[in-house]
Amino acid sequence: MSGEKKNSVSVIHRGKTPLATIFLLAWPTIIEQIMMTAVQYADTIMVGSLGAYATASVSINQSPTMLVNGLLISIGVGFTALVARNIGAGNVEKAKMIIRQAMITVIIGGSLATALMLSLSSFVPRWMGAGEDVLPYAIDYLYVVSAAMLFRASVAIMGGVIRGAGDTKTPMLINIGVNIINVIGNYFLIYEPHDLTIFGISLHIPGAGMGVVGAAIATSFSIAVGGTTMFVLLMIKRGPLKISLRDSFRADKAILSEVFSIAIPAASERLAMSFAQVLQTRLISSFGTITLAAHHIVVTAESLSFMPGFGFATAATTLVGQSVGAKRIDMAERFAYLTTKLSVTVMSTAGALLFIFARPLVSLFTNDQGVIEIAYRVLRIMAFAQPFFAISMTIAGAMRGAGDTRTPFIVLACSMWTIRIGVAYSLVHIFNATIMGVWVCMACEVFIRSMLFLTMFRKGVWKKHAEKRMAKE
Repeated sequence: MSGEKKNSVSVIHRGKTPLATIFLLAWPTIIEQIMMTAVQYADTIMVGSLGAYATASVSINQSPTMLVNGLLISIGVGFTALVARNIGAGNVEKAKMIIRQAMITVIIGGSLATALMLSLSSFVPRWMGAGEDVLPYAIDYLYVVSAAMLFRASVAIMGGVIRGAGDTKTPMLINIGVNIINVIGNYFLIYEPHDLTIFGISLHIPGAGMGVVGAAIATSFSIAVGGTTMFVLLMIKRGPLKISLRDSFRADKAILSEVFSIAIPAASERLAMSFAQVLQTRLISSFGTITLAAHHIVVTAESLSFMPGFGFATAATTLVGQSVGAKRIDMAERFAYLTTKLSVTVMSTAGALLFIFARPLVSLFTNDQGVIEIAYRVLRIMAFAQPFFAISMTIAGAMRGAGDTRTPFIVLACSMWTIRIGVAYSLVHIFNATIMGVWVCMACEVFIRSMLFLTMFRKGVWKKHAEKRMAKE
């Protein structure tokens, strides 16, 4: 195989400047995140129009769902890093073998996740502390959303594989389609039949009037479309990574062992984060339905500023992984620092906008003045944390690309459980702090976490992991 063909799917061999290469990978993910955030906004606005109970019923399930989804994403991280390194090394056939193992993992892991979530759907909202006015809706919502976990596995794992190959445009386009389907589904499933006047023309709009359950059905159906598309696309799209049904799909212990050596620390990190978020949501639910609804609106509104962070973190993972595969540690380090600087610049701007437009932003999601008064003040607190989120997200992404998932786990677990949970619980139960105290703890935790990430990266622990990987290849 010629060198040109070997590197034909590698982003770092396309003759572009480092800055251009980063934006080549980052902008589709940023656009994808914009679309996903727009849909989250639409979901929250549509559900929020039903009342605080509806917003709270979605909010109470968010952390448990993210916990399971986080485990699936962690497995995707393992496949992403491995595909990126092999493509960087020009080993396309090995990359295709890894993709086939990812497909097997989606089917088995997704099926197990679906069964687990369906079996726990009636228990989780109770454990999370849902009030009696919220509980029936929360149980129904979680049950319907859980039915699509197999497809969420495909979105998380196959999407990671495609991005690891340097193609961030395809997942972007698929997720744009998913989000459009979700919004349309929400509109027709949540509301009762009603009349709508456009440019003086009166139209009768049909509707199922299913409320919260309608939102869950729309979400699950759209995820099913996206997951199926990502899975099938790798078998029909022309290119060097096209998978054939005639290929071997037998489990490869060596590849799966390598994947899970990366995925297990990443999964531990996700578990530490998700369990902390679960306990945090449970703590906030003790303040009542209004406060819980405000918390959900802040989380949704704040996600606006995460868009560039996800984009640059994805670029860092892919570019560092491919640089390590090409045995260029110097290039990997350069990409890591450059993507972090860009991420901080953009997310600092986003944080400033969050602070300035906090009240009108949260007012989009509800007309409940009690919810608005709490939400906009909390959102202004988190606006100051955005630059530090950028450092944390991007440096962690670079470490994962190099194969170091242990350091992000240790840093995140220590910071979240010590500050976000330990200090927050102490403030609430000993000093009677409100939700403001809980979110101040969150902002402080993000700052400390980002400084720890930066310190560990400068110490070069990730380089040792990269060198071990290179020695094996």
